[in-house]
Amino acid sequence: MQILSLLCLLGTGVLQRTGVKSRCEAPEVSFGHDASITCHFSENIYHKRTSFTIYRYTKSRNTKIKLKDPILNCFWTTAGNYTCSTPENRYKFDKNVSRQVTVIIEKASYADEGRYECSTEPSGPRDNEGCSLKLIYPKGVSSRCEAESAKETVVVDCFWVQTDQLKCSLASGYEFDKNVSTHVTVTIPKASLDSVAEYECSAEPSYPGENERCVFTVKALLEADQPPEVVVVPTGPAGVHIGKDAAPPDVDNKINESREDGNAAQGTCALLREKDCRLLILGKTGSGKSTLGNMLLGGKPFETGLGLVTTTTKTKDSQAQGGRLKVMDTPDICNNQMNLAGQKGEVSKWKQFMSGSNGAILLAIRCHEKYTAHDYSIYQQMKNLWGDSSFCKQMVVAFTFGDELVGDSKELIAKASPELKQILQDANARFVVFNNQATPGEQERTLSKLLSLVDNLGERESAPVERHVPRNDGIPDGSQHIVLLIGMTGNGRSSVGNTLLGRDDAFITGCGMSSTKTRVQVEETGRFKVVDTPDISDTEYNDKQRKVAVLKWKELTAPGPHAILLTVRCDVRYTAEEYDIYKQLKKLWGDAESFCRRLVVAFTFGDRQDGSIEEELKGSIPQELKNVLGDAGHRYVVFNNRAKPDDNKEAVNKLADIVWTIRQQNETERCLIVVGKTGNGRSSVGNTLLGKDEFETGCGMSSTTTEPKAATSEQPKIKVVDTPDISDNDHFTDKQRKEQLSLWKRLAAPGPHAILLTVRCDVRYTAEEYDIYKQLKTLWGDSFCKLLIVAFTFGDRQDADIEEELKSSVPVELKNVLKDANGRYVVFDNRAEPGEEFKTVNRLLDIVDKLSKTASATGNRFRP
Repeated sequence: MQILSLLCLLGTGVLQRTGVKSRCEAPEVSFGHDASITCHFSENIYHKRTSFTIYRYTKSRNTKIKLKDPILNCFWTTAGNYTCSTPENRYKFDKNVSRQVTVIIEKASYADEGRYECSTEPSGPRDNEGCSLKLIYPKGVSSRCEAESAKETVVVDCFWVQTDQLKCSLASGYEFDKNVSTHVTVTIPKASLDSVAEYECSAEPSYPGENERCVFTVKALLEADQPPEVVVVPTGPAGVHIGKDAAPPDVDNKINESREDGNAAQGTCALLREKDCRLLILGKTGSGKSTLGNMLLGGKPFETGLGLVTTTTKTKDSQAQGGRLKVMDTPDICNNQMNLAGQKGEVSKWKQFMSGSNGAILLAIRCHEKYTAHDYSIYQQMKNLWGDSSFCKQMVVAFTFGDELVGDSKELIAKASPELKQILQDANARFVVFNNQATPGEQERTLSKLLSLVDNLGERESAPVERHVPRNDGIPDGSQHIVLLIGMTGNGRSSVGNTLLGRDDAFITGCGMSSTKTRVQVEETGRFKVVDTPDISDTEYNDKQRKVAVLKWKELTAPGPHAILLTVRCDVRYTAEEYDIYKQLKKLWGDAESFCRRLVVAFTFGDRQDGSIEEELKGSIPQELKNVLGDAGHRYVVFNNRAKPDDNKEAVNKLADIVWTIRQQNETERCLIVVGKTGNGRSSVGNTLLGKDEFETGCGMSSTTTEPKAATSEQPKIKVVDTPDISDNDHFTDKQRKEQLSLWKRLAAPGPHAILLTVRCDVRYTAEEYDIYKQLKTLWGDSFCKLLIVAFTFGDRQDADIEEELKSSVPVELKNVLKDANGRYVVFDNRAEPGEEFKTVNRLLDIVDKLSKTASATGNRFRP
């Protein structure tokens, strides 16, 4: 007998929101623990002196009227004081009021479950979005432990007279058409909160209480009306009845929207019908495809074991979380035993399996093994055989053998090879980690996460996008700058976009606290492609919608964005609240380093600035703004919002130059050679530049680098050549030294673009080390100094500021080295956090790009 989850859709018509004034949030907590109700308001209610109330909804036992009981009521007195009251001491409130307030419910019990709402004066009920508090009960403890006397009511009772006539009795408010097959359907014509209950279907010879139950809840009807249905699955002619246990309403904040007109909400109801979800598992032999299929379906429908290899495509299915789950296990078609015709035949089966259904392609990858270039070639071959973009649009990376993973999933992604990162980019960062040793409960949660990803696969295609047909300004292909505009409402995003495009009608602009931008919009000229975005920090967006929005921005700015333009008003003080919004956007982007590499601050309303922005930035600006500018590598442009287009020409040209520099850093490979004495941290500097451990490091007097080695990174594109210390007379002759330099230059081709000389800043620079430096300079030739940058290492051990120390009593030998380098140096902190390391690398790349720019301008490429 099969029971399906039910959804009741509220309202006989479509409810239209006029704008959310507030919403609330109630995280699930364990029974007996403190619960919290947090209200998020669209304005700072403390600054606006706004009174507010938090209500809990209850239902009268004898009527259909819903009652609102205040659990917290706060208002302003005539004396200008904030006064709050609660009906019980269990409700705790610290009177901390801003754009959000939180009330604590001590030792939450079953009686605290239900719907809550935050209301400000003078908002109406349709201005506020409610939420629902649910408790997590210990295993073996019924969630109805405080309702043992709940009455069971038989709503439909059917039995057979002889073998051909069905007799049924129905409770009031239910309808049944007597259609009986593998399932039966009961209709609730006018669902109300009285219909909210647990339902159970029982067919003889089973008894009530022996069958799986479903919960009937309430949801606002946002589409066409449909009749409510309760589906029952008997096994043949037998007595059938549907029973319900009375229970107080348990309404989820995401699905409950009702009219507050003094009557219980009524509406039509519909069954959340069975979903046919299909999962196609692909991967190389040994990636755990069959084991993954068994975990998804439960049991062992697919054969697994040492030495067993899947050679044919197999399909199995089962019930999972209220729907039918179909899984296809596949062979590794990229091995040498299958020809092209066989491969295409298998892919044809896969595409037929996935056609016209809700589902996903699961790419199985063992998470505890290094993903190699060969593995990536197998993936590329499968993608090419599939033949169209639907492969990536449906793909989810399934990391298998999660029980053997060292660290968490964040560490797994951070340390992923470039090939694996490319696959994750193809999959739009969709991945799930499967633990082969997980408990049934953990496996169920993992499956829920996967099915949630599957359900959301189509959402990014449906978001409306406004496009403008580009004008051909004669700009060469590939030179157009792709710019993403972000920032708070009122910061002048759209005005900046119009300035970049040289038009005043590309994006709608306006005055006031509400945004004129409600959806993403794309406009182009020959020089710029601009993507203007809404302010997703607004309470109208939930966390899921924000993630979907950012993914959409990335799609629209592919293969960029070349720059992320954060609008900040320079005529008002930068607040902690605005900084929190910025940090949220950076986190949603997913890769903080990628975000900061493209970040440029666009100061708006520069015409209202009293003095020079450069001078003000040197003064006492908020620490939060300093942090933002630090993330952006101090890249910024000032726009005058009331200026004529020509007046902003200088700002537009400055931004174009900045974007070109960013593109050079992110798209052009820079080749760097790291040299220096043993113990100066050459290999550590190389690893910092690459953002990964490619070169062996160690402690001691002997070098761990005995041969030169080259390694690369993709973002940003850098090639680093780590070199041995060739000053050692016991290991290198003069001839071998020359051979070494020749090898370094070949490894650094088409560069090098810079030579990094490592010097420890925690010990005194000696005459002996200077002699080694002079020897290296002589061997290299005339271009050595033109490429030279000093890399001070062990900056974490420096007592004083390096700039101040270099101005004072440093050895004359070190002064000579810095003079050769034309004052170019960078300080590496060997124990820096990743964010600080990133800023150091950015500073170095800025120096390298200036070197290349100078060489290009003079016609001297600085080649050896």
